[in-house]
Amino acid sequence: DSYDEQHVNPIYVIFFCDFDYYGDGAMAYEFEMRSVRNPARSAEIGLHLVVFNAKAQDFHDKIKLAGFLRLMHNERTPGDALAERIYEKMEQVKHDPERWQSFMKYELDLMDARNEGLEQGREQGIEQGRDEQQAKDIILMVKILKNNQISDEQIERDLMSNYGLSRQEAQKYMK
Repeated sequence: DSYDEQHVNPIYVIFFCDFDYYGDGAMAYEFEMRSVRNPARSAEIGLHLVVFNAKAQDFHDKIKLAGFLRLMHNERTPGDALAERIYEKMEQVKHDPERWQSFMKYELDLMDARNEGLEQGREQGIEQGRDEQQAKDIILMVKILKNNQISDEQIERDLMSNYGLSRQEAQKYMK
């Protein structure tokens, strides 16, 4: 629904993390929008952020999520109805060939995307290294030519000609 229709209801953004994002050991971290200058004043938009920490050691579990959070680390909690239903559903999905194939395709697509990103990063790193080396070479060449009493105008022309630099770039290297 559009925000205009939903703004009267509170909005919850919930993250289930298998790590302690804030590092305080709490089972859940809850946030709502408040004024920086006057924390007693709420933005009154009903937006709440809740971050659950599956690594928490001490679960004060009034909403009964401890079993689910432990399940994120493959730990079952006997007698926890929610966690058991989720576990059973996970087992059904694992044994459903169509869903399993879809999951595996998704995993392969993620691996391909990761590998493509690594390759792009590698290429960018190589290009950046090449650019940095070229800059060092140009600076060294300018120093050598100046030490050999070559005029600034000649050095500038050589830089523009040999490296395809603009006049402004060549002058920058000469400084």
